[in-house]
Amino acid sequence: MKFYKCDCCGKEEELKQSKIKEMERYVSPYSCYGGDYYTHDYFFFNCKCGRKIEVNRKDIFDRFSLEKVEDKNHSGRCIMNIN
Repeated sequence: MKFYKCDCCGKEEELKQSKIKEMERYVSPYSCYGGDYYTHDYFFFNCKCGRKIEVNRKDIFDRFSLEKVEDKNHSGRCIMNIN
């Protein structure tokens, strides 16, 4: 059993293959030959507080059975808002 701890609420969640999602990002076409493809960004699951918890690739059993989520407005993975 593998557990991940949420850095937002502090709750520990057991990692279950069925909860893991794969974030993909679409690269728009540019010039004559570039873009128009999807790229892998990271694996994650949602904590009950709503936070996305990133999962280490080595903890995934079957990568090809994961639900894929497209991030249309990719804004990076900044986790803190500093005012």
